[in-house]
Parts: sequence; structure tokens; C-alpha cells
Amino acid sequence: DADGFSDEMLSALPPRELIKTAKARPPEQAVAAQRTELYRVSEARIFNLLVADYGGGVPPYRWVNVTNGDGKVITTSKSVRAAGWAAQYLYGVLSEDRRPKVWIDSATVKLREFADFLLTYQLGSGVESADIATWVGGTHTANDLGYGGFVQLDTTNYEGDTWHIHSEDQGTCGLALLRAFQKLGDEKYRAGYRRALTCLRRMQCG
Repeated sequence: DADGFSDEMLSALPPRELIKTAKARPPEQAVAAQRTELYRVSEARIFNLLVADYGGGVPPYRWVNVTNGDGKVITTSKSVRAAGWAAQYLYGVLSEDRRPKVWIDSATVKLREFADFLLTYQLGSGVESADIATWVGGTHTANDLGYGGFVQLDTTNYEGDTWHIHSEDQGTCGLALLRAFQKLGDEKYRAGYRRALTCLRRMQCG
């Protein structure tokens, strides 16, 4: 047998050159996607917001002070979620490889910056930031429940200033580290992705 087919069944098949493959017809009135100048300008503004404007890009901060017009990031608003989503967008820019070279160069540098930032906010990474030591304290091994979790400081939710590990951040930031590994090739990013999976699996198991 070959893949579950008997010799009789295989011999009954017509020669490959006689087999016709049906081709799907395009939907009526279909319009191919077009990259118009409006889209390019709009994306350029978003790209600059991530990598250039406001003194080097908004992420990993989540807020920009626009009330007084100074356009400065609020430095107390670091967010793993902001960095995770931004990193995934930059991965898309690099994978499509259709933007100007200056975009590609900036996206490469910024993707590494975001990935390194995420590691400093991941329990058990070995490079946790001083904020992690202040909020959580101690060292975190593979046996700890929060091992691999991305820590987020919550100042507007729950009760006062406290830290939490959110399941949605595990997927967002873990995937961002995987994308960074795929583009940059640094093993530490793949290790961080695997730690994120460990934490997410434990969270889902209750």
C-alpha cells in the first residue's frame, strides 16, 4: 500500500497529465488591493509614532502627554502590551520587505529594543529590571507559578498601584519574542518565548 491506496486503486487512476485541476473563479466585481498614497502616508505616521517621534518612539510607554502640546511620553506608563503589539507590527514590516530601506533599518533596531525590554519585564529571564525587584522581589525559578510571566504595573485598575500578570500579555509578548527570534536570530528571545508558554499553560490550568 502507498498512503493507504492499494495497487489496484493506484493503477485505476488516470495519468497525471490527464488530471485537470479546477481553478476557482475570482468573485465578480473583485477589486485587487492597492497601496494608495493615502495608505502610505497614514502608515508612515504610525511608523514614526513607533520608532521616531517623541524622542525615539512611544512604546514601550503607553501614553503621550498632548494636553500641553509638548508631545512627551509619560515615563511612568511602561507597558509590556504596548511593546508586544509594536514588535509584532515591526515583524510584519520586516517580513513583507516592501518598505523603504530606512524603514527596514529602523524596524530592525526597534524590534530588538522592544524584545530586550520585554525580557526585562519577564519573571525568570535573568535580566529583570529594577522595577521588577521593587514590585515583585526575589528570584524566580521554573518551579514558581509566575515564572515566565510578563509583569504589568497597574495604576488605574484594581486597588492602587500594584502589579499583575495578564494572560493576554503572555500571548502578545510571547509571540513578539518569537518573532524577534525569527528575524534577529538571538536565542535569548526564543528562550523568553518558551518561558511565556510555560506561564500561559499554568494560567490556563487554573
